[in-house]
Amino acid sequence: MGNSPSILTTENLDELHKETGFTHHQIKRLHRRFNALDKEDKGYLQMKDLQLIPELALNPLGTRIIQSFFELKGGPQCDSINFHQFVLTLACFQSAKKSKTEDRTNITDAKIDFIFKCYDVSNSDQITKSDLVHVLTCMVGQHVSMEQTVAIAEKTLREGDKAGNGKISNAEFREALTDIDLEEKMTIRFLA
Repeated sequence: MGNSPSILTTENLDELHKETGFTHHQIKRLHRRFNALDKEDKGYLQMKDLQLIPELALNPLGTRIIQSFFELKGGPQCDSINFHQFVLTLACFQSAKKSKTEDRTNITDAKIDFIFKCYDVSNSDQITKSDLVHVLTCMVGQHVSMEQTVAIAEKTLREGDKAGNGKISNAEFREALTDIDLEEKMTIRFLA
């Protein structure tokens, strides 16, 4: 599944099913969607391709969500993703309730990691005040003054920063999300 139009083999389907929990049918649907977004038949997607998805174009955090598809764990941002990477990223949006018990924790962890990446604008593995201000500005736009946005970011840091270092770590972020129903807020219904 390199730089030519992506072709699904039974081996690819089995591997992706094992890695993500998606059914073969769901993977085939995602493959059709990937190919529809890949209008130039490159075999990979770039940010401009994902910006064509109406739901992301309308989402105030759409740009951050799209950028998160292209941020490699512990590494720099890449400029393209192949079908395999596309499916792995989308896997964090599937329902944990329908998964096997041992997969539920992995799916919830993937959801938290994805949200964390959206907030970690600086890609520093910690959420800083400037990260929060940036994300909040995307979310509220002109409806809230910059002073109010900064005040919200500072309050969020005070509440989430248990270590007192002026940043929110991944562990602190996870702790802050313990009472939030990620299943309801971060699940896309993938047709079976």
